[in-house]
Amino acid sequence: MTTHAPSSTRPVLPEPAALTRVRTLLATLSRDHASARWAPTALEARIGELLLTASAGDGALTAPRLRAALAEGSMSFLADNGGRLALLLGAVLELLISPGPADPGAAGPAAPEDPYDAEHTRQTAAHAREAVGHVHETAAHAREAVDAVDAVHALLDRITRDPGLRADGARG
Repeated sequence: MTTHAPSSTRPVLPEPAALTRVRTLLATLSRDHASARWAPTALEARIGELLLTASAGDGALTAPRLRAALAEGSMSFLADNGGRLALLLGAVLELLISPGPADPGAAGPAAPEDPYDAEHTRQTAAHAREAVGHVHETAAHAREAVDAVDAVHALLDRITRDPGLRADGARG
């Protein structure tokens, strides 16, 4: 009879750094926009419109679309208004192109001289169970990444529909 190690003994994969960064930047920028401490410049609103238009067919913010928008923005997009929207979009781009943290145990146990060795078979089975757990955790992180990118898309929609008032009283 095979006994399985409880899932609590399996190390949990950390959330990818790119996802944490997007969540943090998004929360701060959304909060500041909602409280009128930040409003997009005309260029930032235009970049948001370009991204919304580019993603109108499928609703997806993709790496090529983000690269094109960041290139369209020029240096002023990176510097004006603190460059906060550019920083957020750059973080989303990083999230879309980086796979997240590597699993150090992904290679599995080394193959013995005798592939039918009982200890090797046990180690391989244990590694397979662990790999399944990591696949589930990775899938959960992927779903969370999709949710974060969707939240950025929603923020872009809000700031292009109602940019809000800037600190100087002008519309964004």
